[in-house]
Amino acid sequence: MSQVKLKSSHLVVDPEVIRAVGNEDRFVFATYDEAQKRLLLSKRENDWFTKLHKTSELMLKDRDIHGTKSISVREILLDNNIDESDRELAFELDTDRGFLKIQF
Repeated sequence: MSQVKLKSSHLVVDPEVIRAVGNEDRFVFATYDEAQKRLLLSKRENDWFTKLHKTSELMLKDRDIHGTKSISVREILLDNNIDESDRELAFELDTDRGFLKIQF
């Protein structure tokens, strides 16, 4: 089963999941929805995403040779008073529109 985990203030995202949000690119667009306590990640090609949300770019870093990626989210955690403890996170993948919703 695919996973998204929070570990040491980084999202660790399995290869199957990250492919939907642009694993060919080194960056993704991100926005935190405080009301729903979720982080939205989108491919950089999604022009509509930046029109709907105030976004920032986050760098995808290679974690292993299998394609697992990590994304530093420390600033988002601190700015929004999110629990920083290591844990698995619930997520929803929208492959049609190329974005990922991660629940905190």
